[in-house]
Amino acid sequence: MIIIDKKSDCSGCEACATACPVGCITFADDGEGFRYPLVDTERCIGCGACNEVCPVESRRPTIAPRATYGVVNPNRSIQRLSSSGGFFYILALGVIERSGGVVFGAAFNERGEVEHRAAQSSEELAALRGSKYSQSHIGSAYAEALKALAEGREVLFSGTPCQVSGFLHLVPQQHRDRVLAVDVVCHGVPSPAVWRARLSEITGGGKPQKINFRDKRNGWAEYGLAVEYRRTDGVVTDSYTPKPKEPYYRGFVEDLYCRPSCAECPSKGFSSGADLTLGDLWGYEKHSDDGVGVVFVGTERGAKALEESSAEHFAVEYDEVVRHNPSIEKSNPAHPNRERFFGEFAALGSDGKGCAGLIRRNTQKSVTELVAGFVKRKIKLFGTR
Repeated sequence: MIIIDKKSDCSGCEACATACPVGCITFADDGEGFRYPLVDTERCIGCGACNEVCPVESRRPTIAPRATYGVVNPNRSIQRLSSSGGFFYILALGVIERSGGVVFGAAFNERGEVEHRAAQSSEELAALRGSKYSQSHIGSAYAEALKALAEGREVLFSGTPCQVSGFLHLVPQQHRDRVLAVDVVCHGVPSPAVWRARLSEITGGGKPQKINFRDKRNGWAEYGLAVEYRRTDGVVTDSYTPKPKEPYYRGFVEDLYCRPSCAECPSKGFSSGADLTLGDLWGYEKHSDDGVGVVFVGTERGAKALEESSAEHFAVEYDEVVRHNPSIEKSNPAHPNRERFFGEFAALGSDGKGCAGLIRRNTQKSVTELVAGFVKRKIKLFGTR
């Protein structure tokens, strides 16, 4: 039986609910907007299936990737529409067109919330492209993917490392050779409730039409948040905020409202079992203003998928990639103001008004911190001379 003694013991991957043979596990939001399992103890038969698929309780060992590559989609229009190099789109389209397979990934629903869904055409695949800085709701995605595998179809399942780990625990061994498991370099998953509040604040209660967390109008490294929405008076409006001015990014990067388990991630160190891990190849900003991806090869199946793809790829040094993105290996501690933030967040109205200001107040550095940071940078600079 799944028992959550502390919130950091649950990554919210939802695999336990799919594994339960009697359907006694459901998920509900807590006060921070994260989903946690609820077990109907009267129906539970004590089979332990939920524990076996839990990424926290059934951890895989950390591994070193087989190889590390920079990667770019040769179709520059797709590359520009993607978060970084556009490699995911190549992989996913190949699964769909080559074998009539199914691709699962995160997409925005009509309310601007993030959820997992299936794509079986290039048109459906477009919704799965791009970063979503909010934890996605798995819903029936695991069950649908398992059904597709039972029907003999190929499946590409993408998600955060904990989601991919949970899914692979569910996959019967006889079907593993038809799964291409793709996870991402994950900094952490922000609260869906905070995202809903910030989105409502941006739209003024209007209906979101398009959302892009990594709009590249100012370049890959200087992305911004773009939201197209229909106002309550029916007028369609565009909102764009560059990264340095968008408080939601700052709260996310500083781990003000990430899930508690992210500070003790159970799936770091390429322990999810993924065939491929995708991310941004920071440090190569001059290589392409439209973005360059990095791919870590975890398995022979992943290596084959890369080689058979049309992607432009080149070998890069693993240590150099990690230097620019330490989240590849390390969890990030929660912000010291996290508890205070959520205490104040609970007082916000349903329109989300005041969300941006609340984030700014809780991430604003004190004079002492600013001075300490200045001294640290000077010491580092002096030490390199």
